[in-house]
Amino acid sequence: MNIFFLLSVSCGACIYWFYTSKARETAISCCRKTCDEMNCLFLDGSVVRYSTKIRRGPTGQLSLLRSYIFEYTPAGHDRRKGDIKLLGCRLLFMAIDDPSQTESSRTHSLILSSSFTKNFDDAANELKRSDYLD
Repeated sequence: MNIFFLLSVSCGACIYWFYTSKARETAISCCRKTCDEMNCLFLDGSVVRYSTKIRRGPTGQLSLLRSYIFEYTPAGHDRRKGDIKLLGCRLLFMAIDDPSQTESSRTHSLILSSSFTKNFDDAANELKRSDYLD
């Protein structure tokens, strides 16, 4: 019986690792694509996960809401931070500073793109219902 328990835990850990890696690659791809479209440079080529929570998806299934931060530069001399959230392995939203603003007038702009996710309205409504900022 102990071998079956150990095997189950090992399989669960492998599945979690696989989907976490897939979500991280999705986040990196979305950040890279967005930075390219905004004529910015995606720095370090990586994202850092700072939060993982369990939330319900648009169809009601349980999914992991993963939050990442990343850095980019519009002109090459200052580092700016962006925020990206994935529900499962789908982009839910991305917050990024407007690169055309100066240092003193910087505010966050919310970038939503339906090209990254299907059923975007359902996902956005799910995000409004959930308390992702707590």
